Amino acid sequence: MTWFKRHKQLTWLLPMLAAVMFVTAATPTYRIEIGTLYQWGQLVLVGDLSIPIAAGSTDAQINALIDAAPHQISAGANLSFDFADDVYVNIADTLLWDGFGGLGTLRIRGNTGESGLHTNQGVDLDCDSTNMHVLRFDNISCKLEISNIKVRVIDGYRGILIFDNDICDVDIRGCYVVGTGTALNGYGYFCGGSCKALVYNSYVSNIKYGIASLSGAILRQHTNASTGTDPTYGLNAAEGGILSKVGGTAPGGAESTATGGVIR
Repeated sequence: MTWFKRHKQLTWLLPMLAAVMFVTAATPTYRIEIGTLYQWGQLVLVGDLSIPIAAGSTDAQINALIDAAPHQISAGANLSFDFADDVYVNIADTLLWDGFGGLGTLRIRGNTGESGLHTNQGVDLDCDSTNMHVLRFDNISCKLEISNIKVRVIDGYRGILIFDNDICDVDIRGCYVVGTGTALNGYGYFCGGSCKALVYNSYVSNIKYGIASLSGAILRQHTNASTGTDPTYGLNAAEGGILSKVGGTAPGGAESTATGGVIR
């Protein structure tokens, strides 16, 4: 605190620091950036930090945890949002990760003991009665990992939406997106913008588009499947997106390309 009193121009950071320490219930490892790679004055995580998300949490509570966390992650560091096993029925608005960057990894995790293709994820985001995208990631410029989460989404919306991103690597595995119908333009896994993505060991069902690469994204699909009602289009590439089938199975349904999209 004495240091801040001598450097009054940085006192605006104190509420942010207090918020992060309150959220994690322990002192995180970070530094205050004064130049170089990151924007001046940002909190930069330099060690691993796990932020638990309690069973029964609401969208407001989860988004508050996201907003309070350090948004810049240094090389070798991992920032993890760890969901407790539960059917989350109190999520009435999109869970949004916006502006995370650096050379480290942002992790959104369900039960880490799960593996392989499965539909019985312990973390179940039950959002299929609300008009919204469920998990959304904007302006991400670090590595992003999403694992072992079931997402229920209403027809016409996106289950996992990765869009408007800077250059980033995305790894999605062990997830399951299930919709409520195929009449509208709903997407299970939607990757767009300047990102490279892998969707692996994941299920999708009862939605128009299963796995999609749009707006110049480069997406690899490996060992995925559908169950119950197949998507209308299991694989979709449009707006210059590239979708590569690099091995294993793919979701059922037709393949769809448009406006410069390529499936190969």
